[in-house]
Amino acid sequence: MKLSGWRQETNGAFVMETARIRLMVRRPAGCHFTRFFVLAWHGSPAERLLGSGTSIDVGQGMREAEKMAERFFGVAAFRGLSVMVVDAISSERGTSADVLWKAGYQVTEAVNGESALHQLERTTPPEIVIADTDLGDGMSGLELSARIHKPWPAIGVLLISARDDLAACEVAKEAFLPKPYSVDQFLERVASLAVVVRSSAKSALN
Repeated sequence: MKLSGWRQETNGAFVMETARIRLMVRRPAGCHFTRFFVLAWHGSPAERLLGSGTSIDVGQGMREAEKMAERFFGVAAFRGLSVMVVDAISSERGTSADVLWKAGYQVTEAVNGESALHQLERTTPPEIVIADTDLGDGMSGLELSARIHKPWPAIGVLLISARDDLAACEVAKEAFLPKPYSVDQFLERVASLAVVVRSSAKSALN
């Protein structure tokens, strides 16, 4: 995200902005902490608050605001990207799908590896598949990722697990997210994988 640089306004607030996002950091009068804000805007007074927080000083507020803006920008940049969520636990699958849908992704769901492969063979494949490593009976998430890559090498795979499967995922060269995780961590990991997927797709076209 290209930002034009921080500047201080006459009211003492520090501001940084792009064509779509406005960041603001200011210390309220008489307070020992700093507030930061991330707002969606289009160069007009009509702003929409995306997020806010507190920090110990202006410098930290600037850094935290930039991190928050990158997260929102990443989600917006990949609005419409297609994702399949594969999880044997319906509540967890539904929660992940709902978070992604609200973030602007196109989402489909599968209850296990067999169901996921069935959908991939009969519909337009998604750009990303998110799978738990434990899919109950049948193939595991790692096995599913191996089955995906041969016919669909362009699909990005994110594996999620409550176990320490990092070593296995690294061997398989898959992205990995350990449980438990926050919504922010989940969206940031998906957005990071989306960057790789879209970059690879562009390179293949050149």
